Amino acid sequence: VIEKKEYFKDLLSSEDENIRISAWYHIVTKLIDRGIISKEDVIEKKEYLKEMLGSENYEIRLDLWNKVTKLIDEGIISNEEVIERKEYFKDLLSLEYDDIRTIAWNMVTKLIVRGIISNEEVIEKKEYFKDLLSLEYDHIRSFAWGTVTDLIDRGIISNKEAIDKKEYFKELLSSEDYYTRRNAWNIVTDLIDRGIISNEEAKDKKEYFIKLLSSEYPTITYIIQEIASKLIKYGILNKEESKGY
Repeated sequence: VIEKKEYFKDLLSSEDENIRISAWYHIVTKLIDRGIISKEDVIEKKEYLKEMLGSENYEIRLDLWNKVTKLIDEGIISNEEVIERKEYFKDLLSLEYDDIRTIAWNMVTKLIVRGIISNEEVIEKKEYFKDLLSLEYDHIRSFAWGTVTDLIDRGIISNKEAIDKKEYFKELLSSEDYYTRRNAWNIVTDLIDRGIISNEEAKDKKEYFIKLLSSEYPTITYIIQEIASKLIKYGILNKEESKGY
């Protein structure tokens, strides 16, 4: 296998970005760990990695930014080199494609903690995040609401800005899509803790959570009892209502 390392190294600079990014993800760390290629071999190719941080293919760009801290930790690329290309990430925060933009916002706090982008730079873009909180598409809107408390804790958006959009969150608690509804109920207590919605507002919707308790979807029921326990603790649900499921 070691004799084929030049072949693997060539994949790291492939003109096809889909092949290249796959090589950086799935080959590099495993082959280094197994001693098939060295970290030095990989670092020689890092310009091809850096190039993808600004890829015109937004999915590839997003995918790489999502993994970039791992590559920093492995010593393949430095914080400084990533910071030099941060404008390409910031562009994703205002992208017209809602699904990609939502995932990018979910990555914001991780990059702030690493000093790659600043709170101030993100705050300049916050209107693009707030738009996601009232998005027509439930599953994307739900994912965005899952990021709200992190952004509040970082001072990027305020409680009031989230409260102004809370009716759009409350709609998710009765979403026809079970996965979206489950995800919304999973963060209810976090939003109550921040004063964004009240216990009473959650109680008004609890019949839709109770229906989740009898769901036949295994990936729904896997965590639903954990959510039920939180709701009981907050007085939104009582033990009788959760029995028998």
